[in-house]
Amino acid sequence: MFGRRDENDSVLDTSIKAVLAEMTEYGPQSPEYKKMLKLLERLNKMKTKKRRRPVSTDTIVLVLGAVAQVVIIVAYESRHVMVSKGMSFIIKPK
Repeated sequence: MFGRRDENDSVLDTSIKAVLAEMTEYGPQSPEYKKMLKLLERLNKMKTKKRRRPVSTDTIVLVLGAVAQVVIIVAYESRHVMVSKGMSFIIKPK
């Protein structure tokens, strides 16, 4: 999960390195080079598609703020009567 590499990533990395090594043997004008370039593009697309983007800090702050609001409202409601206007402070999902 955090910092661990999937074995499929290592397979893709070794495949990419093998294609790059073969590309150095051929010249850019040869038809084999162009085929390998297409293969390299596909391998790179597969590698980037598998990665998930990390959660942004803005999202984490928004979620923690919403949870804090709910906790504060529930704690207040357990001791006092809650007026209906208090629920309008909670952020509504878009």
